[in-house]
This record gives sequence, structure tokens and C-alpha cells, in this order.
Amino acid sequence: MPPKQRPAAVQGSWTPSPSPPASPSLLDLSHEDRLRLLETHGPMKPSELGLPNGLARKGKGAGQGKGKEPMVVLRPDELEQLVAQQQATGKVHEIINGGGAEGDENAVYAEEGVPLWEEVLNTVLWTVPFAFLYAGMDYAVHAQFGQELVLRDELRRLVNFVPALLLLNFLTLRPPSRAPLPPLATQVLLAALCVSTGLSTIHTCTTQSYLRVMARAPATGVLWCWTVVRLELPWAVAALVGVGAGVWVQGNTAWLRGLV
Repeated sequence: MPPKQRPAAVQGSWTPSPSPPASPSLLDLSHEDRLRLLETHGPMKPSELGLPNGLARKGKGAGQGKGKEPMVVLRPDELEQLVAQQQATGKVHEIINGGGAEGDENAVYAEEGVPLWEEVLNTVLWTVPFAFLYAGMDYAVHAQFGQELVLRDELRRLVNFVPALLLLNFLTLRPPSRAPLPPLATQVLLAALCVSTGLSTIHTCTTQSYLRVMARAPATGVLWCWTVVRLELPWAVAALVGVGAGVWVQGNTAWLRGLV
């Protein structure tokens, strides 16, 4: 039986179909066109929204392109908010990353969610440098008057001074939601303390005996420095101006002429 003959191949030419025209970016469309596209095509991928590539899915399955589940599904009102924010600031990713009111709520929660042990640690870190400053000023005052600084007496003075400084740091470093006073009241009290300790330090160092200076100047001097550091810049400048005005009113300026 003769073998079956295969049909001859059809002669012809093949022409590839033209590729579809590139669709314009969503961010180049008008607001009405974006809403119409969203209502027509349903969920949209981040690449179609013109979002940064960093929002794409990472890890297993990355780079597969087609067939991926959409990472972001926006309702019409969410897209309208995104477009309005992009027109105002040029940033389209903040609404996806938790910007706006939700971001503010997260910031407030993070502030209120600080555990107590972190507040205590922050208080200790703020107290240590000023404790060293107190010890240094105490040593400088004793050296100025030729007095020997006994280690036991220095430790006793530190034990009496550091707890008060710890308490002040703890009360002023607390978050606003837990602070005992509003921020404005805290600044006012710190400014008043700055003026009083500054005037007391200058008055003690310029008019009192050396025993009085050794007993009071280190403590009031450190408190004066601490209040200046803890105050905001405008309040600190105003408090220092108040100290200068108080010295001028008291007429205690002979020591200034000695410095010139």
C-alpha cells in the first residue's frame, strides 16, 4: 500500500501584528478621566497609578509582572484624595504610606506609646553630663580658693544634688500627653528659674565670702546652665536678657569692669 502523501505547505508570508499604542500614564490624565478609568476597569496596580517601584511586592514572586495581584486597590474617593494631594505637593505616595490624618494619628500613638523605662533612661542620660559639670565646678571653686577637695565630701554633695536634677529632667522630658504642665507653662517656669539662678550665682560669686561661694555657686551655676539648655532658643535669649537686666538694676557691675 503506497504511503500517504503529505499535503504541500501553504506558501505565503507572515506579517506581525502592530503593537498596541502605549497608554498614557494615569498621572497625565485629567481628574475626570482617572475616575472614569477606575470605575471602568476596577482595581488598578501601582504601576498603573504611577506609584514608585519601591511599593512593588518584594520577595518570592517579584518580577513576574503579569498575573500578579494588585498591591493597591483604591476607591474613587481615595483616588480623588491622592490626586488632590499630588496636585498640591507633587507627592503621590504619602497616602499609600500612611500620610495625612492617619500618619498624624500614628505619630501621636508613637509619642504616647513610649514606655516608662525609656523615659527613665532618657532622664539618666540627661542627668549624667550635668552631674559631671557639678563635680567640675565644685573642683574649680575649691582650687580657686586653695581648698582641698575631699572625695567623701564631694560624693555627699553629689548625692544631695543629683536626685533633684533627676526629678527636674524627668518632669521636663516627658511627652506632652504625660507632662504635668503644658509646654508654654513649662517654658515660663524654666525661664523664671533661669533668671533667679543666674542672678543668685552672680550675686554669690561677686559679693559673698569664699565659704558661701563654695557652698552655693556650683549648684546654682549648674542649674543656670541646665535651664538655658532646656529652654527653647527665644525663651533662653529672653531669660539671659532678664539676667543681664537684673544685674544692671542691682548695680553689681564692678566685676564686669574688671573683665574689660
